Amino acid sequence: MYSKEIINWLSCDLLDDSMKREIHKANDKELSEMFEGTIGFGTGGMRGIIGPGESRINQVTISRSAYGFGCYLKEKFLSEEITVVIGYDNRHYSAEFAKVSAEILSAQGIKVALFKRLTATPIVSYAIRELKAQGGIMITASHNPPQYNGFKIYDETGCQFLPNEVEQVITEINAVQKAFLFTCDSKLVTYLDDTIEEQYCHAFDKYVNKEPKEIRIGYSGQHGTGSIPVKKLFEHYDFSQVSYVKSQESSDPDFSNTKSPNPENPVAFEALIKLGIEKDLEILLTTDPDADRMGAYYLSHTGEYVRLNGNQIGAIFSRYLSEKESKIAQKYLVKTIVTSDLGAKIAEASGARTVDVLTGFKYIGDVINQEGSETFLLGYEESFGYLFNPITRDKDGLQAVILLCEIANQLKQKGMTLGDYLSDIYQKFGLYLEELISIELEGDTHGEKLEKLFSTFEQSFSEKATVIENYETSQIHNVVNDSFEEIKLPKERVIKFRYKNGSWICIRPSGTEPKMKIYLGATGTMHAEVEKILQQLKQKVLTVQKKVG
Repeated sequence: MYSKEIINWLSCDLLDDSMKREIHKANDKELSEMFEGTIGFGTGGMRGIIGPGESRINQVTISRSAYGFGCYLKEKFLSEEITVVIGYDNRHYSAEFAKVSAEILSAQGIKVALFKRLTATPIVSYAIRELKAQGGIMITASHNPPQYNGFKIYDETGCQFLPNEVEQVITEINAVQKAFLFTCDSKLVTYLDDTIEEQYCHAFDKYVNKEPKEIRIGYSGQHGTGSIPVKKLFEHYDFSQVSYVKSQESSDPDFSNTKSPNPENPVAFEALIKLGIEKDLEILLTTDPDADRMGAYYLSHTGEYVRLNGNQIGAIFSRYLSEKESKIAQKYLVKTIVTSDLGAKIAEASGARTVDVLTGFKYIGDVINQEGSETFLLGYEESFGYLFNPITRDKDGLQAVILLCEIANQLKQKGMTLGDYLSDIYQKFGLYLEELISIELEGDTHGEKLEKLFSTFEQSFSEKATVIENYETSQIHNVVNDSFEEIKLPKERVIKFRYKNGSWICIRPSGTEPKMKIYLGATGTMHAEVEKILQQLKQKVLTVQKKVG
């Protein structure tokens, strides 16, 4: 016998038949997982496993979020005419979730500009700005596994919502948390063709020349949204020697032909490396399914493909843009607190200034909104998110692809690789090595293991630290002279420990997954010395982790 709540779900017209069949087939444990609690709407929006129930992504939970978002916009803009841009990726139900969101907003008297086909996240952010819309929605779960989907929201600048704004949206969503019926219509829904995407692809003349390029490129869109706009960018800027991983071009929601759609994961490059060997390609690039992240390998002089991590790509961008910019002293670079200091050191040596922000590209977008786009040089985070052309306010894997290829092509003309360029950077600015350790916390339903880990790490890493940056208490403690300084950033559960030799450790819970993240950084002049420091930091983390169990 089903509970009244489950009967309500089975009676709901919004929920499709396949979702209802899942309920009927579920055992008691599965039903409990579906209906216990509610799916969280966090600072990055809503993301979760697709399926029926309060704790899943489905037509009901999406509809509540769309309706709550509409209520927020109507309250914020009052009598103004409101337009919302909606895009979606290749995932299961993405097109359907985008359509129902559009129709719910339309029924609220809000105009909707809905992309006709799947589109990349950065192009949604760009469209919001170009169309002077009041908000935006992207249906995506970024690089998560195929069983996930999500609902991501943007403000009128194309920037993700900041935490205080999200709280206001959550209040509106909570007001309809038990609703199963919403009015839908398509009266105010119009469809966006390829015009916006074409405009976007022509926006990089300042950064990329249109002369024929010699560099041999391999690219994969990982079954996602990047393939079409990346091809347009390559064609417009005359990159003619491009090979594509054909098996990963289709918009397959199951990601059938990739081991991982995440550019942070080396296995995402397996098919690309195979293609590179076959075609003798010099640079390999991939974007995640919604194309806001980019990863890369380059062909070394010894014929091996070498991976570039997110910090290294950021350093390459910082050096190139700093050297190219004639008014560098007026410029600023934005990076997150868990990102390497190398990119900042490069920009500052040229005369630019650096702004540090909390983890999350929304904070980088907010700095651009506050400081202005005219003096913006670069924004990036170690997790493969970059922005240099502020036509968007979110990380942009598409523009990262075109700039890295431009740099690689210019280096080729000098007989250099990206690795040579990076070596020159290290020689001039010092060697910086970083590593990320993620500790899975699946099943930690009450956060007990997280709390134990966090407190044990805090106690252990405080030993011998010369500076402790506690972003939850908003204090920087200079341990050497026992002085304190205020951190003028929003409070967040993050602590960074700096040591005498220039190394550091930063700990934070993941904002989107059940994980504890530990970031490590070491610097020096000799590779063996820096590698040794990094391994010592890593061993320290593993020892503490083993102690907690």
